[in-house]
Amino acid sequence: MIAALALLLGQASPATAAAAPPRDDSVDEPVIMIHGFHERPYLGNPVPWGYDCADWWKSARDAMTAQGWTGELRTYGYYQSDENCDWSYTDDTPDEEKQTKLGDRNTPLTDIARDLAWKIYRSYSSKGKSVDVMAHSMGGLVIRSALTEVSKANPWFPPYLYVEDVVTYGTPHGGTTVSALCGNRFNRFNQCDEMQINSAFLQNQIENPQGAQGTDWTLFGSDFDYIVPAWSATGMKADHKVIYDRSARINHQRFHAVTDGTYGMRYQNAPNTGWTHDDSGAAPVRAGTNSLYWQQAW
Repeated sequence: MIAALALLLGQASPATAAAAPPRDDSVDEPVIMIHGFHERPYLGNPVPWGYDCADWWKSARDAMTAQGWTGELRTYGYYQSDENCDWSYTDDTPDEEKQTKLGDRNTPLTDIARDLAWKIYRSYSSKGKSVDVMAHSMGGLVIRSALTEVSKANPWFPPYLYVEDVVTYGTPHGGTTVSALCGNRFNRFNQCDEMQINSAFLQNQIENPQGAQGTDWTLFGSDFDYIVPAWSATGMKADHKVIYDRSARINHQRFHAVTDGTYGMRYQNAPNTGWTHDDSGAAPVRAGTNSLYWQQAW
């Protein structure tokens, strides 16, 4: 019965799964870069202005390339008004290949996660290749949901994913009260509700979900972030957590674009559970790149 269902959904059976690539320290790993929620306009049409993915991730991509990263840096957008994204949300289910871009702020995050999961599976995992992920804000919930549903063997998701490392910047792993302010009682956005503290969506997520070869998570937060507080940005089990000091003045919208300089931070690395302070910590993009390079560090 399970095998038949897998065939109907276009999934590979475990027996035909591509061998898992080795986990290693490398600069040639493909990186999927995922933006967050578009907060303006708060009211009106649920289709936001959208992101220009090339512009949004330009600083990070330029810095990573300058630092010697050779793997492709592929952006993913999930609003139909997004522009210049390498991948776009198209409801890319196993049995149909839609080309029309879809998605607005009412699109469930699990639907976006399914689309992303199949894109990663088709382009990489099914070919025995792994990827890394760099995500800002709500984008971190998209990859977390993808790995959660695959881990739960959700039949609408691929049978496995090879995601070696994930970096999240200001992702509301524990939710955020600010999401209550987007929309109003006459026009609520589903994605805002899913980011509420203790939402059904967040309660469904696995703590530290893993890809088939293992996934090393690094969570970044900031005491100067008033959209997603540091406790929420680091509110998931992970081997590596970083919180920038308030004096660093790294706010929510800057996380993905701060590429150089030194900043006060505190960090936590497993198996140690305590926090260590560093007055000269690396910029978020630099520290995130290090996290993607090392297969078990940051």
